[in-house]
Amino acid sequence: MLANTNLGPIFSLALLFSLILTQNIEFAAAETQKQKNIFKNLPAFAVKVDKVRVEPMKQTVPIIGRFVAKKSGELSAIISGLVKHLNVAVGDRVKKGDTLVVLSDNSIKLELKLKRETSSYFQAYLETTKNEVNAISQELRRIENLKKSPAFSQARLEDKFLELASAKSKVREAEAKLRSAEIDVRISELKLSYTKIKSPYNGVITKRHTGLGTYVNAGDPLLSIIDDQSLEIEVDVPTSKMTGIQIGSKFITILENGKDCLSVVRSIIPEENPKTRTRTVRLAHQFKTNVNRLALHQTVILRILAAEKENVLTVHKDAVLNRNDRQLVFIAFNGVAKLKPVVLGNAIGARFVVKSGLKDGEFAIVRGNERVQPEQKITFTPLGSEVR
Repeated sequence: MLANTNLGPIFSLALLFSLILTQNIEFAAAETQKQKNIFKNLPAFAVKVDKVRVEPMKQTVPIIGRFVAKKSGELSAIISGLVKHLNVAVGDRVKKGDTLVVLSDNSIKLELKLKRETSSYFQAYLETTKNEVNAISQELRRIENLKKSPAFSQARLEDKFLELASAKSKVREAEAKLRSAEIDVRISELKLSYTKIKSPYNGVITKRHTGLGTYVNAGDPLLSIIDDQSLEIEVDVPTSKMTGIQIGSKFITILENGKDCLSVVRSIIPEENPKTRTRTVRLAHQFKTNVNRLALHQTVILRILAAEKENVLTVHKDAVLNRNDRQLVFIAFNGVAKLKPVVLGNAIGARFVVKSGLKDGEFAIVRGNERVQPEQKITFTPLGSEVR
């Protein structure tokens, strides 16, 4: 009996609290309904709407690439020699065929002169041997004409045949020596031409590896040059993103300053980097080199498809309101503004992917949605339609 007596006040307090809470809830509901009635009685509010629609999603991801040179490298000495003239400095722009470096050529010129004299000597020697063959041939014909004469000698005839064979051998020897001498002359002429290092293509000098008066050996680098007018784009693409990439595919490429253009896949290197799981792709770009001042290794962004194209429900970004960590959208329905909570996905341009909360064909309020109230009467203007 004592226990029951002590519980009485507690039950009374609980009952009182329950009655107060019920009254508050009923009051709040009444106030909410009262506000809705007030909004319904307000004049119609003019808004603009955009249709919730299904459209193909082509979501792209950025991949950082770089400009690489199709033509670049070091210009090396072909022969050994002293640097006599160095005609360019770093940063100089050169044209194909310009003489950039001249090596000392004094000894090569003397060598060439000697080889030409030797060639002239063997040319004269060849003429002498040919004349000797002609003389022996003429004498041999005279002896043969004396065959019916008592003065004819068979032994002398045979000796002349041997002399003629020997003379012809000397001619062949002279011809071989002349050809060898002419080759030596050509080699010396090539060496002389190698003393002048010329630009193999249009470009810019990026580095000097030697100086005036320096002795260089064959193969030593002299200058570095880049053809900055024929740069292309190199991108390391993750293997998982290679599905939509093939030779001839076009992609948007963006410079750091925001300028963009279409680039075309020129080549896909059939080799995968096992560390990064990427493959190298080369693209030909359409940037104007002189205008954009492109440079070797300059960063460029390539946008490629993140996944296969699919149809998704989307809503205009301006229709979305963020309130109390919730995303809300007003829609125009039967002449009033209806507030709907939504769950959104990724952005596609000026629209959001709608995961839930909206239906295809609904009109989302994009102008005036920040001032309109739930259940308020509205007149709306869909794009391309009259006021409704």
